[in-house]
Amino acid sequence: RHPRFLLVLALVALAYFDHRVDGDAFTPEIWSFCHNRLHLAQNADLQPAGFRLNGFQDKFVQVKFITGESDPARLFDTNVVDLSDVRPGGLASNILPPSGKGRARSKDPRWWTPSEEHVVSGSIVYRDLKEDVRANCQIAIDALPDGTHALYIVWFDD
Repeated sequence: RHPRFLLVLALVALAYFDHRVDGDAFTPEIWSFCHNRLHLAQNADLQPAGFRLNGFQDKFVQVKFITGESDPARLFDTNVVDLSDVRPGGLASNILPPSGKGRARSKDPRWWTPSEEHVVSGSIVYRDLKEDVRANCQIAIDALPDGTHALYIVWFDD
């Protein structure tokens, strides 16, 4: 009995700490997180494509939006975050294509489809006042065949 209980508890914990949401299921809480913790601009042209929260102590978030914008300054609150490291050729080492080296395809949600070459990419680091931790945000904007763009964000605290 004891091992079965632990297995059930582990499955419940795994489901609780790996929360995936498709774009059409964005809740007000997810939007609040995106505006308050990722510092996305309130009036930005953003259509949600997916959200994943993983972790208990250390949180790790993947989020994707479709947008008509390629300029990150129109998507983020530049009064709060410094986007000077987000540029063509910038480094966003955690935003890898699903077939990226060292990465298993099954770890990423089905909507996580960044390309190998980003229009702009880079990192921002800021103090998350709500949690009183240092927040790390990696950003990549990819051009899509229909002329729109995909905004990928990986956020984690330390």
